[in-house]
Amino acid sequence: MQRHMDFVRQYADRPLHYNRPIGTVNRTIKPISGASMTQLSLDQGDLSLYRQLETIVRGQIIDGELSPGDRLPSEADLSAQYSVSRATVRQALEALEREGLINRHVGRGTFVRALTTQADTTVGRVQHDWREAIALADQAERLTRHAGMPAPPHVANILKVAIDDPVPFFIRMSESEPSWGVRRYLHPRFNSVIAEIAAAKHFLPKLSAVTGTPVTTTKMWAEAILASPRFAMMFKVPTASPMLSIWWIDEADGAAVAVSHMLQPGPLFSLGLNADEFDAE
Repeated sequence: MQRHMDFVRQYADRPLHYNRPIGTVNRTIKPISGASMTQLSLDQGDLSLYRQLETIVRGQIIDGELSPGDRLPSEADLSAQYSVSRATVRQALEALEREGLINRHVGRGTFVRALTTQADTTVGRVQHDWREAIALADQAERLTRHAGMPAPPHVANILKVAIDDPVPFFIRMSESEPSWGVRRYLHPRFNSVIAEIAAAKHFLPKLSAVTGTPVTTTKMWAEAILASPRFAMMFKVPTASPMLSIWWIDEADGAAVAVSHMLQPGPLFSLGLNADEFDAE
């Protein structure tokens, strides 16, 4: 069976610039100690305070306002400047350190990480072949929901059901942080066994067993998106941060039986594609 791909937008090798979170966030953070500590206020909106502070610092590093080797103000100074607790500051800095953007040294301070090449701006990012990315969906450990509801119009069209007809679906999330997850929409013929399919560790073998015929992935497409407030909360990433959105279709006997949608934080994942494996449409 031929494999096809619609590639909506090339996912950039380096992170996209982060937009500001909900509300107005003043990004005036000084890169050296002893700078003016004018008191600023973070937005008391839907995004947690530490995520807002994390976004501010990350944005300045990516935009070049903070250069490699620059020393950030101390936890106490940042706490005073942004009117937040030191625990909030510590959470923000720990997240940036995990992402590889800063180095923290006991007794010395926190410094912007020295990046020598463009590739270094994606420290910790895992590149997946498209098959690996799809297989990764089976590693989402936590089943959060299975139910039936009308699917998005393009999914209903692929599954050849009416837009208002409920289709069975389930959601699985990873236990890691930042989190990632997958939502799978199935044809209504699987309504009676959705709980059984959702609980299975390996999706395609289970679906093949249920249908009595091999189920294979026949089409996929990917795009870079910016996390909405809902996605930011769900995946524990800053609002408007880059995410890799991957869709694919599984077929049996030439008919679509499932449509899957996986979202992954952009700073942690990228997608490797080999154009020779796909036929132009």
